[in-house]
Amino acid sequence: MICSKVEPVVITSSTIIISERKFTNSGVSLLIGEESGVKEFTDCAIAFIKIPFWDQDQAYVGVIGSKRMDYTVVIPALNEVRDALQTSMSGWR
Repeated sequence: MICSKVEPVVITSSTIIISERKFTNSGVSLLIGEESGVKEFTDCAIAFIKIPFWDQDQAYVGVIGSKRMDYTVVIPALNEVRDALQTSMSGWR
């Protein structure tokens, strides 16, 4: 059970890009269990959002946790992170 301990796992950019296209209407994308395509994450959930990051077209920030994580806290938190980054980086572009 990977979500109960810290272990290094590589998530490919293609997994995120495909998933972001699939769930983009909600702002925050959710991958629960096997939807992530990562064998080690079958007992986990990933919540992530696309963020502005300099000139990068694809930058994301997210949370990896239990399938039972409190989504009512995680989703607004990810939106706040995105909004804060947009605000702070607007003067640098």
